[in-house]
Amino acid sequence: MKKLIFLILLLAASPLAGQPQLPLNDEGRIEFKKIIPLDSANKAAHFDKARLWVANTFRSAQNVIQYENRQEGKLLCKGLFAITSTGMGMSGTIHRDQAGYVSFTMEISIKDDRCRIRAYDFMHDAVYSGGNLENAKPACGGTWMTAKTWHSIQLQTIERMDGTFIDFEKAMNSKKQDDF
Repeated sequence: MKKLIFLILLLAASPLAGQPQLPLNDEGRIEFKKIIPLDSANKAAHFDKARLWVANTFRSAQNVIQYENRQEGKLLCKGLFAITSTGMGMSGTIHRDQAGYVSFTMEISIKDDRCRIRAYDFMHDAVYSGGNLENAKPACGGTWMTAKTWHSIQLQTIERMDGTFIDFEKAMNSKKQDDF
């Protein structure tokens, strides 16, 4: 019984217990992906909704959209978001020199009755940069960024992408409210 209790406590105290679970694809790369069923509107109308969502979500659609093809129903975007500084950089908090940005690639593919949104190639950049979010340890090393801080940055990425995908789904399924 004592061994079982010790094992449970050991697993609970393990650094893996609090590690965020980033979604991985078949190749072991971070990939957020969602397929969204759409109403009966045509592909062109959905493409326009997706392009408008990109323009409203990111600062400059001209700088964000890297490729677009209305006939294919495809948008390829390069986005980024700021990591929020949460303190002085100890015990999981994120110092302003560690905060920086996370950049990513987003692909939106549209068909008549559904669309797919994917986000991948996540990189953290700051004064003390973590580099590729798939790394077990930050690129700047454990001296400049603890494992807890690195996990906090990964957790902010999960929260941000989950919110982004929810917002995209709402935009794609919203009905036009007025004929202004």
